[in-house]
Amino acid sequence: ELVKKDYIHDNKILYTYKELLVDEKIECKLYMWIDYYYDKPNKVFEAKIQVSGKTSDVIYKEATFIHGSTFNYMIKELAGDDTSNLTYRHNYKNVNILAIKRSNALPTNFNPTNDNIVSTPDSEVPIYAWFDNGIIYYYSEASKLYTHYYSNDMFRALTKAESIDLKTIDTSKTHYMIAMFMWCSSLKNIDLSNFNTNLVVSMQAMFKMHEENNYLTSLDLSSFDMSNVVDVSTMITNMPSLSEFKTPKAYPNNLTIELPKTMYDESGNAYTNLNSTSPTETWLRSN
Repeated sequence: ELVKKDYIHDNKILYTYKELLVDEKIECKLYMWIDYYYDKPNKVFEAKIQVSGKTSDVIYKEATFIHGSTFNYMIKELAGDDTSNLTYRHNYKNVNILAIKRSNALPTNFNPTNDNIVSTPDSEVPIYAWFDNGIIYYYSEASKLYTHYYSNDMFRALTKAESIDLKTIDTSKTHYMIAMFMWCSSLKNIDLSNFNTNLVVSMQAMFKMHEENNYLTSLDLSSFDMSNVVDVSTMITNMPSLSEFKTPKAYPNNLTIELPKTMYDESGNAYTNLNSTSPTETWLRSN
């Protein structure tokens, strides 16, 4: 996976890496030659690389998921639920979705419609979603997939979902994560290491479980910069099996994060809540 980066020397961009999807294939040819400069005292070698090929394969494209609540009821309806007559459609407890994964391709004979496009109209390319054998798949040609400014309720009440693939999702433009994973009472593992929360202002009920989650044993929030967060009420609740918790890298000012149970650092110090004086990026464990 390449990282988008400019290498600048003498105010000139010498090369640029473009960010590509994992396993994305590009068709190109590489040419390289070396010039030897006799007139330079250190006998400098200069290497040059020229890339040619299908430019459409390396164009950097972006897409943004729709509003979190809308995404929520759309994937529930893809999974067979009828939420059209409900006032709060995102509250409907889905029991059909077992996992959410990113796909590397669209299924054969896929028919794009308004019912399976889960991206905003201003996205450069669409994000598609479909349901197959208990799994919601999503796919896009975009190199970068952003979560919406309002990502409230995005995965709310997916009561049987055991895993959610978030590795390729960029949250750097998101401001609201209210109830994002609320009532995900079967969640067994969740990788949040790619989460950028620098702009987030509310994480209210983000991991609030209506029914006890007896499966999630580890929660790592060490990638979370919560400096701008102003609401963490009931952020983490009903996780009796949680045995280890890694604290965020920056806390909100004048706010307290309640832990679902008493946890201890390596020195044996006990914590029932966290605040700006608590240790950062530190594993806490239950006895």
